[in-house]
Amino acid sequence: MLPTGEQFRLTLDGARGFVTATVTELAASLRALTVGGIALVHEYPDHLTPPYGAGIVLVPWPNRVRQGRWMLNGAEQRLDITEPSSGNATHGLLRNTGYRVTDRGRVRSPSRRRCSHSTGIPSSWRHPCATS
Repeated sequence: MLPTGEQFRLTLDGARGFVTATVTELAASLRALTVGGIALVHEYPDHLTPPYGAGIVLVPWPNRVRQGRWMLNGAEQRLDITEPSSGNATHGLLRNTGYRVTDRGRVRSPSRRRCSHSTGIPSSWRHPCATS
């Protein structure tokens, strides 16, 4: 199995030419995108994880949270430290989350998340990630 899981290949005959994209199961990373034969993102090899977080879903924030601490309604929240070398939480909560296709059709894409518990996230924010 590839380190980014299943590779979802999307195609569309668009107004500006044939559109192709590859979205990974891990972090729903946009690994490749071409329109009319022109590459719009720098494609990375399928045997690698997204370099520097290239193309991953950055939810609910991009960038880093220093020491994994943030405030919500005056209460400090503590996130898992995902960048131990600098002591930060990096690039959102879904960086290591797998996505799966829930419906295939002409205008569908990987959209359902399989989330595990993350510290520092209000319980009211967790339910969208829950699978039924």
